[in-house]
Amino acid sequence: SGHFSLPGVSPNGIVQISSIGYQNREIPVSGKNPLEVRLAISVSTLDETVVIAYGTTTRRLNTGNVARITSEQIKTQPVSNPIAALQGRMAGVFVTQQNGMPGSGFNVLIRGMNSIQNGNGPLYIIDGVPFLTDGQRLTQRGLVQANSPFNTINPLDIESIEVLKDADATAIYGTRGANGIVLITTKKNSSGKPKLDINVYTGWGKVTRTMDYLNTIHYLAMRKEAFANDGVEPANGFAPDLLNWDQSRYTDWKKVLIGGTARATNAQASYSAGNALTQFSLSANYYKETSVFPTEKGTKRGSVSLSLNHTSVDKKFYMSLAASYASDKGTLPRYDLTQFISMPPNAPTLYDSMGKLNWSGGGFFFNNPISLLLQDYNVVTDRLTNSLAISYKLLNGLSIKANGGYNSILAEETSLFPIASQNPAFSPRGSANFGTSGIKSWIFEPQLDYTRSVGTNAKLGLLVGGTWQQTSNTSKLINASGYTSDLLIRSVTSAASVNSSNNYNQYRYQSFFGRLNYNMDDTYILNLTARRDGSSRFGPAKKYGNFGAIGGSWIFTKANWAKKASGILNYGKLRGSYGLTGNEPAQNYQYLDTWSATQYPYASTPALRPTRLFNDQYAWEAIRKLEFAIELGFLNDKINVSSSWFRSRSNNQLINYNLPDQTGFSTILKNFPGKVQNEGWELELSVNAGAMAALQWKSSLNVTIAENKLLEFPGLSESSYSNSYMIGRPLNMSKGYNYLGVNPATGVYEFEDRNKDDLINTFDYDYIGTSNPDFYGGLFNQLRYKNILLDIHFSFVKQKGIHGIYGLGTSPGIALLNFPVDVISHWQHQGDRYRYQKYTQDEGNPVGVASFNMPNSNGVWTDASYIRLKNLSLSVQLPNKWIHKAKITSWRWYTSAQNLITITDYKGFDPENQSANTLPPIRMITLGTQITF
Repeated sequence: SGHFSLPGVSPNGIVQISSIGYQNREIPVSGKNPLEVRLAISVSTLDETVVIAYGTTTRRLNTGNVARITSEQIKTQPVSNPIAALQGRMAGVFVTQQNGMPGSGFNVLIRGMNSIQNGNGPLYIIDGVPFLTDGQRLTQRGLVQANSPFNTINPLDIESIEVLKDADATAIYGTRGANGIVLITTKKNSSGKPKLDINVYTGWGKVTRTMDYLNTIHYLAMRKEAFANDGVEPANGFAPDLLNWDQSRYTDWKKVLIGGTARATNAQASYSAGNALTQFSLSANYYKETSVFPTEKGTKRGSVSLSLNHTSVDKKFYMSLAASYASDKGTLPRYDLTQFISMPPNAPTLYDSMGKLNWSGGGFFFNNPISLLLQDYNVVTDRLTNSLAISYKLLNGLSIKANGGYNSILAEETSLFPIASQNPAFSPRGSANFGTSGIKSWIFEPQLDYTRSVGTNAKLGLLVGGTWQQTSNTSKLINASGYTSDLLIRSVTSAASVNSSNNYNQYRYQSFFGRLNYNMDDTYILNLTARRDGSSRFGPAKKYGNFGAIGGSWIFTKANWAKKASGILNYGKLRGSYGLTGNEPAQNYQYLDTWSATQYPYASTPALRPTRLFNDQYAWEAIRKLEFAIELGFLNDKINVSSSWFRSRSNNQLINYNLPDQTGFSTILKNFPGKVQNEGWELELSVNAGAMAALQWKSSLNVTIAENKLLEFPGLSESSYSNSYMIGRPLNMSKGYNYLGVNPATGVYEFEDRNKDDLINTFDYDYIGTSNPDFYGGLFNQLRYKNILLDIHFSFVKQKGIHGIYGLGTSPGIALLNFPVDVISHWQHQGDRYRYQKYTQDEGNPVGVASFNMPNSNGVWTDASYIRLKNLSLSVQLPNKWIHKAKITSWRWYTSAQNLITITDYKGFDPENQSANTLPPIRMITLGTQITF
């Protein structure tokens, strides 16, 4: 009710009042009774709460680099994977979608690649509990690569996502913070007022961007010209498209196989209630999405989540519980059908006159892609995540805390290869794979938090704690083959042959950490963090490592000289940090000498074979991060600008070092004195124009300019990695030939003979390019007019990529493979100057060899830059006078679009995944409504 009492306060005391969303205020007591306090609403984003490691702060007082998106930004995007909501929203965070299938994963790279071979993905933490990455769980590792565990997380349950980037923000996580941290915080009810919220939408999706392929006339002309160029007559065994198949038939395989409409349905209901001391919320969600393939198969997810907050009457005890369960079922085909859209346009029809799969007329050269729809690949993923945070105030300024959690993911996979899906001409037998995999993880983190005033205008904060974590992985796989009836294909005992395998491994992690924070008058802030980690992935002598960081900031606009000069500039902060983080091996037991069972028994006796050499001397990779930044606020924080320069250097690299064959082992994991550097700039601008009559406008821009390069690699030129890495070049680079163009006299691709030995081979390799972006970022605009809200978000990338035609892996005419229409402009006569060489049907002649060399040259690199209208959202809030009579608190209708428009000159499919054989991202348009009671 707003009443409070302050017993024992000095008459000369000062009361400091702060609340999220309001401006801080200091009021002298002066013996007033009663004391009335009124706070003004704060419009500055600098005072918003930001989640950091083991606590919270504000942007104004933060010494580290933390990027953030909120539930308001997430809910405008029709995505099933919350990682998709990060694309283009954060400086220094580069996110790419693996493919356009429902449930697909995303690659996240925070400020570049630090490790040569040991993984560069960030650590994900949900409500204090480490979450699993995409590569950790699947037994069979489905061929479609569309079963990301993040697809089990409902984006509408998320309150905010913070990404920690620099040493000050990440070093307290030690080795786990080497490649950045992604903190996901779920929604918790902070009000006791009962509320029921219902949110439903439905959507439709199409492929974003593809290439146009040759029609039948041009395709047959290409094939005939290829044979004529080689002086060879087409034969039945190699040219059924010219001799056996209908010369007038035309099938647009792109339209047939990936031209469908994906459909998405999402339904969410949540209820929250409570009182001043206890609040809870409960939500349930159902999500379904199909693909653009000619099938209704896709993915389905059901989830429930619960949160409970409680505070004791005396405010000394606090508890927060979060629990969620989700079950996701994926039923996509085993293969991505995109790889078949380049089939000849006159290939046999998919069904015969009886409506059955057609196998006739094609023989060995015709693989009916529709048959893949009969090869079921089902994955059922069950996820359970629980977290509990408790704290108790022992003394004034001294609290004891404990965070704990449990995370479990169980995946059951079935992959079927029935007889009905195979060409009957080869007397096929059915086969099936059955697999289960599970990961269980628990974590416990006790902490002691102490804060006190130092003098009259300074505060000191101390946090110490420890971490105990254990993760266990189990998997079982059964390969069954020789089925003679598809009716029995799900029965293991009905198979003629059965092979099985299982796996178990355990990971343990222990650490102690501390953080010391000193704040003088909210002007000078110093932050010290330290951590000592121990990991079971190292040998006994190398289990532990020490890490830490120092960060500081100076809000110089609080100085007297700045206040006197203040006018336009009202906020200015200089910030810097330096620290050391580490990186451990990605897999368990790498230091042990291990043995594995042989595939086939010896004399009917199971046997073992050595698979790894013992080496307990490798240690942590060491990553040193340095950053300097300036943050400025103008016109009462209506305009905010920040610029950050960062540099990280990683050495003591963990690599699988190649061994001579006579050792009996191909590699051994060891430390190598290689050094990798990431350096760059992050620029951010946000504008809040406030109210202009009935119109409000907010805008933000972020740009990242970064460079990755290998600084040191002793003996690189003589090692087996000489064609994989180069000093001064990015880790993600390519070596190959220097392309000279199409010889106008011969019509053949030509390459530079660098060593002048009259041969074109790997000795002529040199650096040819990298797919790392030159810069990337996003532009966001929000316009509000009365009850109408419009969000517009663009993302952009400046980069090079592989020309889509060369991504097909061969040359026009060689195989029964259609090509994009661009190849019509090719060399035909002496003196012609075109991008593409003459056609051939023989991969062994000079033209065929040149086509094989071409993808390994700089001739295939092209501009793959793009600007994408990533998200467009329009919502209308119904006026209160319309809905209050129906006891409705709020009611809005909205439509949103993801990947709506792509502007690019890229020659190929979508410039994001740049693959001619992988489904591009989907353009999804949704229509929905949200009602709150």
